[in-house]
Amino acid sequence: MAYEFNHYYEIQNVATGKYVNVLGNHEDGTVKNGETVNLFNRTNNPDQRWALENFGGNGNVRIVLQRGEGWYALNYNTRNTNCIVWHLNTADDTDTVITTVEVENRPNTYYLMLRDRSIYLTAVGTALKWSAYTGEEEQMFTILKPGTGSDGSDSGEVSNVPDSKLVTKFIPAYEGNYTKDRKAQGGTISEITIHHCASILTIDALGALWQREGRKGSSHYGVSETSIGQYVHENDVAWTNGNWEANCRAVTIETSNSAGAPDWPVSDTTFNTLVTLVADIARRNSLGKLVKGENLTWHSMYAATACPGPYLSNKLQELVDKANAINGF
Repeated sequence: MAYEFNHYYEIQNVATGKYVNVLGNHEDGTVKNGETVNLFNRTNNPDQRWALENFGGNGNVRIVLQRGEGWYALNYNTRNTNCIVWHLNTADDTDTVITTVEVENRPNTYYLMLRDRSIYLTAVGTALKWSAYTGEEEQMFTILKPGTGSDGSDSGEVSNVPDSKLVTKFIPAYEGNYTKDRKAQGGTISEITIHHCASILTIDALGALWQREGRKGSSHYGVSETSIGQYVHENDVAWTNGNWEANCRAVTIETSNSAGAPDWPVSDTTFNTLVTLVADIARRNSLGKLVKGENLTWHSMYAATACPGPYLSNKLQELVDKANAINGF
């Protein structure tokens, strides 16, 4: 099914299975400029039904909401890059005209690019932001006739699909060792926190630790030589930093050591793997240029600990610089 102009559809994000949705209660039919657009389970109501209006051909459209009598279109919030809606009578075409780009080998699935800014609609957990192109599933959206897709709800089982394509193996942590649904806890990813294992561990050994009932701890990722393990999804809260507020903000990484005290060194191979993972997390979560102590943090900033150890502590600026270089900063 190729979409038709001026027909209402539901738009489902491929990575999350959830639907493009105007946040809030609009049962009275009223929509306001600047209201946030997010991702939500299918509700079968006009807050999730969108028409694609032709705008000059070549895949250029304006995507308008059924609520508000079809006058409110997807738009760009210049203050925080969030996706919002805005009335077409007062909207600037720069922030409204979207180019639909077909995703190869995925029927009815498109990248949605803000034409004049060359940035793409992107799922960040259940938030929707406009970000640079990545080609990841977070930027893929399937256009569906209403009611024909999955409901987008959580089945209750932990998905074993990792958040990063760099991951070697997903080893789910025991559910009593982390908190589900970062967004529901009021959290938004704004930093990456570095830890060391204080041990020489494989990703499997670290995974076994986080699967231990009663451990009361976990991390999102673990790095050992060329291997990357994931244990907790980024949209959930790992218990790593010893500080609840920091946990709610952070994606956390445990790094295997190559020897013990007093320096707790890390091999060059492990460090380079850590660099690529940090760059990947920063890019996918639109963290921008990493700054040591701001959006690249470490355990001892939040708890009375020597973690991440002397060796990694002395390498943090190098880590930031190399990850930024990968991301073009």
